[in-house]
Amino acid sequence: MSRFLDEDYGKTTAVKNKRQSFLTFSIDHRHFGVPVSDVVQIIGAQEITPLPGFPHYTKGVVSYRGNVIPVIDLRIRFGKDAIECGERTCIIITRVEGLFLGFLVESVEEVAGIDDEHISPPPEVSRDYVNAFLAGIGQVRDKVILLIRLEKILTVEEFQEVNRRMESKDAPAAPASDTSAAENISGGEKLFTDRTKKKRERTGGK
Repeated sequence: MSRFLDEDYGKTTAVKNKRQSFLTFSIDHRHFGVPVSDVVQIIGAQEITPLPGFPHYTKGVVSYRGNVIPVIDLRIRFGKDAIECGERTCIIITRVEGLFLGFLVESVEEVAGIDDEHISPPPEVSRDYVNAFLAGIGQVRDKVILLIRLEKILTVEEFQEVNRRMESKDAPAAPASDTSAAENISGGEKLFTDRTKKKRERTGGK
């Protein structure tokens, strides 16, 4: 049996252990995870069309399968300075509160299964800005993974405004996405982008 914070009642509840699947990624040398069930696709870094009037951490929009997707730079959202996109930079396409959102991250790592007994509630008091977005803290082997609640990345008002802008006839056009570097995520299966495959080929499958 494990114990974790019950979100509905704000109290600790005993439950049977079960495993959850998270897509893990890194930002500023820290490991983060989001539920696989929230992830639609991963695409390589590409041209992002600026979106005036949105929060500074919203980089702009990209096109995904005919949809205009707002892209949020999680590094900036977590209070860090912006950096140039690198070879491993990716955009994680998610569906949150019925809305497609893209999250720019420095690199995608793997799909990790974490048992409930290895997930702890976030600290109730912390000076770390990231703490406001946490659902919990997981551990996989010797790695600590900060588990993100994607619905908290934007405020209710920001979600409503993004949704309104995306449904508007005046929604900005976006460059077509290049999904050649993308791999679908399905049912918690392990994800490998084309870059990861190439890396494994260079290292002899390690």
